Amino acid sequence: MTPLRILVVDDETIIRMDLTEILARMGHRVVGQAASGEEAIAKSRDLDPDLVFLDIKMPGMDGLSALRHMNEDKVRPVIILTAFSDISLIELALELGVAAYLIKPFEESKLLPAIHVAMSH
Repeated sequence: MTPLRILVVDDETIIRMDLTEILARMGHRVVGQAASGEEAIAKSRDLDPDLVFLDIKMPGMDGLSALRHMNEDKVRPVIILTAFSDISLIELALELGVAAYLIKPFEESKLLPAIHVAMSH
């Protein structure tokens, strides 16, 4: 797989750091990190990543609201990475076009298939 430029969005610093490290070991480049929905929108515009990992529950604007705004600018592959598995959130995420939905704590072995599926969309 061609190395991807990835934006990691999560309000938990440790999740951002762990995910960034794993993605780098996989050969990808994390071009930016964000801790809020507002920051995610700005960084997705500025950095134009190939793929976005997006948390749902964050202070201020949540991830799905941010995704609505991000889709207005450019639709890109998004993998939701969240602790919430409510069917209503999953359905809303699907309506917004997410390519994969992973539950925290995530396993490194599940990232590669999720990335492949996301990039095939």
